[in-house]
Amino acid sequence: MKDQANPTIADLRAAGKCFKCREPWVPDHAKVCKGKQNFSVILVQDEEGQENVHLVNDQEDTESETFQDASDHQVHSLKISMHALQGTSSFATTFTLKVKLGNTFATALVDTGSDASLINAKFAIKAGCQASTAPKIKVAAANGQTLFSETVCLDCPYTIQGHQFKSNLRLLDIQGYDIIFGADWIYAHSPVGLNLKTREISITKNSEIVVTFVDETLPAKQHTISAKQLCKMLKKGAVGAVMVLRNDNGDAKQQSVTIPHELHILLLEYDDIFQEPKELPPQRQIDHTIPLIDPAKQVNQRAYRMPHHQKNAMEALVEQLLTSKMIRPSVSPFSSLVILVKKKDGTWRMCVDYRQLNLNTIKNKYPIPIIEDLLDELFGAKVFF
Repeated sequence: MKDQANPTIADLRAAGKCFKCREPWVPDHAKVCKGKQNFSVILVQDEEGQENVHLVNDQEDTESETFQDASDHQVHSLKISMHALQGTSSFATTFTLKVKLGNTFATALVDTGSDASLINAKFAIKAGCQASTAPKIKVAAANGQTLFSETVCLDCPYTIQGHQFKSNLRLLDIQGYDIIFGADWIYAHSPVGLNLKTREISITKNSEIVVTFVDETLPAKQHTISAKQLCKMLKKGAVGAVMVLRNDNGDAKQQSVTIPHELHILLLEYDDIFQEPKELPPQRQIDHTIPLIDPAKQVNQRAYRMPHHQKNAMEALVEQLLTSKMIRPSVSPFSSLVILVKKKDGTWRMCVDYRQLNLNTIKNKYPIPIIEDLLDELFGAKVFF
């Protein structure tokens, strides 16, 4: 072989040398190969934002694989359904099971639309599964997205409703479910029976024993969670439906509030102050104006688009303001945007967007008294009018 800085695989094969360490190749050379002293790791970020490193055991190549040309490697393709990718389920084609890996419980989906069995990478690290490198495969999702997987958990032991199994699970970034049992798992436990009425699935274990599992898609009883638990589940990427209940009786009469006698006399004395206004404020000696930088520049903006329920609420608010004479019809060429903001009690608050008008307004600039100086002037005062 000619001395080359970067010999080709054909040159190394002709010289009988290893592709990785360039040492003479002998049977069982993979056990002492210096080029095999490599480690693969998976870096996963947990729920708290901390990064966890998981070591992956590189599989030893066999003698036939050692001298296999790199150009002969092909990336196999698999397919997964939308249920496996997004964490949803279908009563017609999927079943949900509770799976125990060691001391960790997982939610598994039996999906006939996925070619391979998969496991979430974060859950695999959490459960302490032993991961190994494997030939790279391309996973085509039903939504057109393409994913790649080159790590697998070989002979991963787990328990389903008291029955023990072992399967090869590919690591992939799936949502909603921790494990996906695909067509390969169904084929390995064939014949399989489905009872959609009773939501039961029967599989064959070790080609002899028929085991029946109950679908666990729906909980056996009602579950009430707190707002804190809901936030944690949303951060984990949980998929489900949440119903928020409010025990609000609109017809119930408000509890009467006892007002002290002294305060009641004071409210009666100044009753006119606490009444809802029914007209515009009276004209004063000084009418304030808005000085504009460019009087020829008129602020005239189109209204925001809003849904029909906000439009109805807006019309009701305008009618109420017109009836109380808080506003009056105007023919001014100026117009600013109006938006509705919901209050805590469920009613709407009308807010006017004056930002464009403020940009064309001359700002008032004069010294403003400092509150500390005003308080200092009251030093020594004992009687206030």
